[in-house]
Amino acid sequence: MVSLLLAAGADATITSQHGATPLFMAADAGHEDVVEALLSDSRGASVVNVVDAAGFSALSTACMKGHLACVERLLKAGAALCSLPGMRGPPLLKAAQGGHMRIFELLLQSGATVDEPCADKSQVTALYMAAQLDNPPMVQMCLQFGADPDSTNARTGSTALLFAAERGYLQVCKLLVAAGADVNAANR
Repeated sequence: MVSLLLAAGADATITSQHGATPLFMAADAGHEDVVEALLSDSRGASVVNVVDAAGFSALSTACMKGHLACVERLLKAGAALCSLPGMRGPPLLKAAQGGHMRIFELLLQSGATVDEPCADKSQVTALYMAAQLDNPPMVQMCLQFGADPDSTNARTGSTALLFAAERGYLQVCKLLVAAGADVNAANR
């Protein structure tokens, strides 16, 4: 269907009132065949890094929703692994928020910066998010890729270790302590 519409001159770069492109909408819904068709068209591929009004790119929304096949195709098409102007955070952080381990690992293996912070006042990183969500495998992966074990929430001053300790996340605490997190750090 999409190929037919594109061949008939449909505009693959058109945006909704909220700045979402057809590629964004297909990635958001997990329609990998539509993502593929749009990226196969030069006009569709030209919007791979467009950011919508809510601060998401096609890649970041696919990461948040757990659409692995869409993420793989978007990466092949050159989707940015880092935050773009207007984004709320890097795709890696969105994968962490969604708890999508396979996508998280793929992004790191593809060159995502493990300590790139969220764009809001908290400035949390993927490690902090993984600790906050009590996700030991994700915390371990962050540390394996060189994450700072003293990752901090800039708004609260809380380190990932302090946050995990306050909530009783024992496995996360063990991983962070073993990685050298400051056990004496305190909230500001």
